[in-house]
Amino acid sequence: MMKRLLFLSLFASAVYAQAVGSQTTNTLQGVLFDAGCKDRSALNLSSPPETLSAAKPAETAAESQAKAKNTGAVSSHGINVDAKTIAAERADVLPHQVADLRTRQADPTCALTGSTVGYSLLLDDGRILNLDEGGNTMANEAVVLSKEGRAMLNGSGYGFKPRVRVVGRVRGDRVIVERLAFL
Repeated sequence: MMKRLLFLSLFASAVYAQAVGSQTTNTLQGVLFDAGCKDRSALNLSSPPETLSAAKPAETAAESQAKAKNTGAVSSHGINVDAKTIAAERADVLPHQVADLRTRQADPTCALTGSTVGYSLLLDDGRILNLDEGGNTMANEAVVLSKEGRAMLNGSGYGFKPRVRVVGRVRGDRVIVERLAFL
């Protein structure tokens, strides 16, 4: 009976220690990225952020064909459109594609963009840790206060992946953040 009670006591304390997690504060360094990103492969996370051309949207095959002919007209599947009509249509469509709208689109390399609401940390050893809600708030404040973040949010910059120092407690795959700062 006494052995069983001792075993249960030890088991309960182990479960409690695991539930409470590490009480020691750790200082972690790594790259901050969008937690909502679907491709968390090492290759994708280590890739630089994509930059989109702010001048105009990508050309279609028909537009590049017309450009090669240097006539300005576009032909596709038997339909011909003259250069004047294309210019008028483009002038109507392009004002809606403002720079800050493009920077609010998710980045395929998991860079921080205007649509980022949750943050994760890629450590130097390759581990990925998610930030808790308080850490997400601190990361969002750091993004807004940074030069790159302001440029990205006002449409004159692109997504970015800043290096950060995080002080907090690790619990499983989550960091309970006490402090967060860009390096």
